[in-house]
Amino acid sequence: MRRLQMVREQFGSATLIRLRGAFDLPQALELRGALHQLGNDVILDFSQVEDLRVHALGVVAQSAQPGLHLLGLRQHHVDVLGYLGFDVDDGGRLLRREAGVGAQ
Repeated sequence: MRRLQMVREQFGSATLIRLRGAFDLPQALELRGALHQLGNDVILDFSQVEDLRVHALGVVAQSAQPGLHLLGLRQHHVDVLGYLGFDVDDGGRLLRREAGVGAQ
């Protein structure tokens, strides 16, 4: 399993983080810390992640600031986020559902 690599790029006020390798719980905890420092308007590109563990993705989603976008997810990752109470819109924005609101 390849170690996670994170490449950070700035586009105006938005920060793009390209991820490559394996994404498991230790990497999720590391990324969670980095996200808190970056604030809003962050784009995480998972398209080159070879092994994306859903529990690690859940850790990132649960601690996400508004304005987080997730790119490169497979449908089963989006489905799992739905089970956790999140939606991913067509632009990749992660949205927390209000309590009692079902998946669309």
